[in-house]
Amino acid sequence: EAIKASPGDATPALDATLREVDRLCDADFGIFWRFDGAFFHAAAVRATEEFSGFLRNHPQRPPIASDLGRILCGEPFIHRSDYGAGKHVNAALNRATVELGRCRAGLLLPLRKDKQTLGAIRIFREEARPFSEKQIQLAQDLADRFAALAALSSALENRQIVGMVDALDLMRQPTVVLNNMGFVLFTNAAAEALFDHDIRIISHRLVLRDKGANAAFLMLLDRLRARDDAAVLAVKPIVVRREGRSSLLIRVLPLASAGHQPLFGDLVILAITELAPKPSPDPAIVAQAFGLTRAEARLASLLATGMSPDAAAKQLGVAPGTVRSQLKAVFAKTETHRQSELAALLARFS
Repeated sequence: EAIKASPGDATPALDATLREVDRLCDADFGIFWRFDGAFFHAAAVRATEEFSGFLRNHPQRPPIASDLGRILCGEPFIHRSDYGAGKHVNAALNRATVELGRCRAGLLLPLRKDKQTLGAIRIFREEARPFSEKQIQLAQDLADRFAALAALSSALENRQIVGMVDALDLMRQPTVVLNNMGFVLFTNAAAEALFDHDIRIISHRLVLRDKGANAAFLMLLDRLRARDDAAVLAVKPIVVRREGRSSLLIRVLPLASAGHQPLFGDLVILAITELAPKPSPDPAIVAQAFGLTRAEARLASLLATGMSPDAAAKQLGVAPGTVRSQLKAVFAKTETHRQSELAALLARFS
């Protein structure tokens, strides 16, 4: 019901699931971990304020022998009757669990769909009292059910973002979507047409051969991990120089519509522009837009590419005086006063 009420936003479903699991299993706190293929992120937390802050600011890349690592290796659940007893592989997380979270007993359950780990749910008790077999089974059933809902929510988010990326492709705008860990989630055909040895995707990451551009891109990823939209917006466009080809300009924008989704993480759009001369605009469209004659539209289209009036006269096979007369008419109808203004106006039609 929560997912249907907020399509593409999994937060209400995460909170509702944690509350229900805690209630049915007699737990005091809970965490929903989202897994992005490398790190676990705390997407929803029911815990003390200090522990919640720690979890949200410290994504976990778990060692294989840690609890989260064992979940990734296929274990059905991890049950700890007392976090305060014995040694733990992930000492920092365990210490925060006990000291900041006031948690002693815990149960960790994977969220899997078609053998893929989507994340995990962890519930805690303030006292060192183990969960019963019945409570563990009940929590497993709820986790399995929620994994299916999480997959559905992910599919809804996927559909929204893919639709937007495809729409940009129709506008011939090369687009790449990244999550906050720098993993490439989506690209469109316009972007893929630009990929070569200077800009490409390796192991789901965008790689730039230009050292200066790559340094700027790594700085962007640092700001993404900090989840600071203002800092991301402050990133200047990145110029990528390519060998033997025109340079690329990468602009960075937070994806506001789905930019804080628990299942995908914070997202950004990379809008890529090839810094190459654009073709002249279609004279027929220019004529229709500004009420130009056919001859005036042909002249305007040539001048929009930076061609001089004398060169345009030669290409059109008319006298320079004729071009000057037509140019006056073009300026009047387009409400421009010089060739640079005309070129900037008609660049929108290219």
